[in-house]
Amino acid sequence: MESRWQNDCENPNDPGNSPRYHTGEPCIEAGCNLPAGTVWSPLWCQFHNAERLMRIEGQLRRIQSFCARAEGGNYKEEVNYERCA
Repeated sequence: MESRWQNDCENPNDPGNSPRYHTGEPCIEAGCNLPAGTVWSPLWCQFHNAERLMRIEGQLRRIQSFCARAEGGNYKEEVNYERCA
């Protein structure tokens, strides 16, 4: 199940990725000169910010799975990730 913010941050046409949030600085990712700034972070361009958020989500899901197994349960899709705006 995909979360709403995942769809939003990956969509270049989402209002959260509009020039309204651009900081006037380039993305901090090495070699990227795209404009930085989205509703999710002022430091990365839309592409690299979406990539970063997907990495973070994957890490959180692995932690959740580990904790569920440590408690003797099974990992279930119980977290409702909402747009953090």
